[in-house]
Amino acid sequence: MLPKAVTEYLLAHRDRHLAELCELLAIPSMATVPDGACAAAAEWVRARLERLGLGAQVVFSAGSALRSATQSTSPPNVLAEAHGGEDRPTLLVYGHYDVQPPDPLEAWETPPFSPQVRGGCLYARGASDDKGQLFAHLMAVEAWQHAGGLPVNLKVFIEGEEEIGSPHLEGLGLAARVVEAGGPPNVIATAHVDDRLPTLLVYGHYDVQPPDPLEQWRTDPFEPAVAEGCVFG
Repeated sequence: MLPKAVTEYLLAHRDRHLAELCELLAIPSMATVPDGACAAAAEWVRARLERLGLGAQVVFSAGSALRSATQSTSPPNVLAEAHGGEDRPTLLVYGHYDVQPPDPLEAWETPPFSPQVRGGCLYARGASDDKGQLFAHLMAVEAWQHAGGLPVNLKVFIEGEEEIGSPHLEGLGLAARVVEAGGPPNVIATAHVDDRLPTLLVYGHYDVQPPDPLEQWRTDPFEPAVAEGCVFG
């Protein structure tokens, strides 16, 4: 159950949040188009994270800080974190600001990068994949901060090449960056399946219990095996 102060804050600032989201949606950040739009979107996200009080930086796959939009041929990424306390769990929020090309343009009732609200829905390229979701996470952070502070340590990774398969993600050294200063994070992600259904928030963890005592295992505990329709591991 969310604290009442969190939901009240979100309701009170809904119009401002919608206007800010429309700013991000108006940036035509397609990873396949090297026109500077991805750099602009990454900088928008970085600046918004800093307004939330997080330490944020824009990085390329080589890990260098952003100096200009012409330093790299690959779209930049955004890393940020906030430390709430040694006794609190660490949460990793993932998202991406790059979007699919809006073709065919004739299929759009309104321009894809001119956000419009019609019938209670927001229409724009990236409104549901994935700028809307990543912005929802940021505004949740804002609401918690105004309600007394974050209950977790927070790490944020927003990438700029998800729609083309994240070809340069490995070169970022992401694992070391997100784990340092806080321990292995838990992960959350969102899934929007249908306008008639609520958005799904998915939480999980990837750590496992030690497999002792080993003699009780029918198979190697780290070699999954299937027997009689069951998975062991």
